[in-house]
Amino acid sequence: MECRLWSLGILTWEDLHRWLLCRTRRHKTLESLETQIQAFRDRRWDVLAQFLPQRIMWRATHDFPGRTAFLDIETHPMGGRHAVTVVGIWDGKAYCPYVRGRNLDELSDHLARYELVVTFGGTRFDIPVLKAFLGNFTLCALHLDLISTLRTLGFTGGLKKIEQRLGIRRDPQVDGLTGRDAVRLWRSYQAGDQNALTKLIAYNYADVRSLEFLADFGFEQHFRLLESKTRSSGEDLHD
Repeated sequence: MECRLWSLGILTWEDLHRWLLCRTRRHKTLESLETQIQAFRDRRWDVLAQFLPQRIMWRATHDFPGRTAFLDIETHPMGGRHAVTVVGIWDGKAYCPYVRGRNLDELSDHLARYELVVTFGGTRFDIPVLKAFLGNFTLCALHLDLISTLRTLGFTGGLKKIEQRLGIRRDPQVDGLTGRDAVRLWRSYQAGDQNALTKLIAYNYADVRSLEFLADFGFEQHFRLLESKTRSSGEDLHD
């Protein structure tokens, strides 16, 4: 489909809008496209995200340098729901942990700085859990869920399994830890063990750093596939 659009000279949303005006009377399609174009111009990523399926979100990986947050949460069971304990954000240069009972209420303000948030499984877990637990949590950025990006490349299973398949090594102090260990460490911290919190944060840090690597990997692999399809159609992706 993309190659067909390119062959018609349709390279931007504005091009598509003009083409549809000439070729169709599908008003709902035009209205939707106009909404997307305006959202893009206004940088209203929360509005634009409603129209973008996760399978194409890998394209945004490098579009927001310095404004991308790699996010992962740690939780423990509480009253039949997930209670957030630690949320880690890595922006490519610095890591910031948000800990329940310390600074977790500052998370939303921090995330407001970013225009793209990258998670692993955040569509079904991290984002809904944050909304349910924090109440006033909103995500105004685009959201790239790496599960979808990697699944289309043939990588399934959990984060640790994919890391092993790609040869990603974690720091020895957290290597082998799982979500169950994260629960145990939080409980130890609540019992007064400060070192347990330090280790839990180190575990979370390993998660978010891995997300950056996997996002780059997913982008490169998808781009190569797109290049291959483009060559076969006779188009030049770089024109």
